[in-house]
Amino acid sequence: CKCASLDLAFIVDSSESIGTTNFALAKDFIITVIDRLAKDQQVKFAGNESTLSVVQYSGSRAQEVIRLSDTTGLTEFKQAVRDLNWLAEATYTGEALEYALNNTIKRMTKENRVVLVLTDGRSDISRDDVPLSVLCGQGVQVGGLGVKDYSGRHPNQEQVGEMVCKSDPKPGFSFVLENFAELLDDTFLQNLTSRICQDKRCPDYKCPS
Repeated sequence: CKCASLDLAFIVDSSESIGTTNFALAKDFIITVIDRLAKDQQVKFAGNESTLSVVQYSGSRAQEVIRLSDTTGLTEFKQAVRDLNWLAEATYTGEALEYALNNTIKRMTKENRVVLVLTDGRSDISRDDVPLSVLCGQGVQVGGLGVKDYSGRHPNQEQVGEMVCKSDPKPGFSFVLENFAELLDDTFLQNLTSRICQDKRCPDYKCPS
């Protein structure tokens, strides 16, 4: 059995508390996950097969989106990810999730829709009034990847829980990581790609009549 085709979106925190080194690791992580899914799970990323998008975000109205389309192939898409510049502003995660909903998630058509949110897990909820639960009930599986920031502060578990729709009948999943380097850890990547590929498509073996 191989992974059923899917729509996959990455939403990446590019705020000041991430730091330039960690932001580079976050970009490596995106490319590694794509390569792993293609190799280990035989996911075909192309316009009419599985789709990809990346939203990076920071403060208010500071968002940027890259989409894999018929015109940009996988090689160009990965290069566009490598070319993303660290935004280094505030952390408006709710606003970013809403931006992703309007700019990529609403275009998703596959049954298997996964959104990975990579953040140091502390959104500025006093200034960003979009609820972190904005993706709940939208037919997507949200995976929250909360990483300690460069000063070693833990992600806010309550915020991560809200983001992955913990109280929904079909909640998402979350991982909390010690540091950004752990994103490239082999065991973690295996766990993550198998979570993304929970929907399998098995070949029909029928005897010839």
